Amino acid sequence: MTILNKNQIIEFLINRNLGIEEIVDSFIFANKMISSKFLKNYKIFVQKYDDPETNDHFISIDIRKSSYPDDFIDKIWEIRDSFKEHFTNNDWMLITTDYKPLME
Repeated sequence: MTILNKNQIIEFLINRNLGIEEIVDSFIFANKMISSKFLKNYKIFVQKYDDPETNDHFISIDIRKSSYPDDFIDKIWEIRDSFKEHFTNNDWMLITTDYKPLME
């Protein structure tokens, strides 16, 4: 896992007044779900993302692979669905991809 803008992530989480248990549980669950769907040749990048079009702010967990199979986005949607079932009030974390190639 690579953290891209650690200080911004910390500031964002502090400003959201999230409990440490919720933060840790969310990251652990996301990591478990990702590793169960993508067994090898992937890497996780975590960053605070500010969407300039919608003014949304969230922690983005981007999954990158060296190549993207046809079912890649379906797996991400499955992870998101499981995550939302488990964390119904979590509106601060988004599991996604930026489709950047993973440089191995």
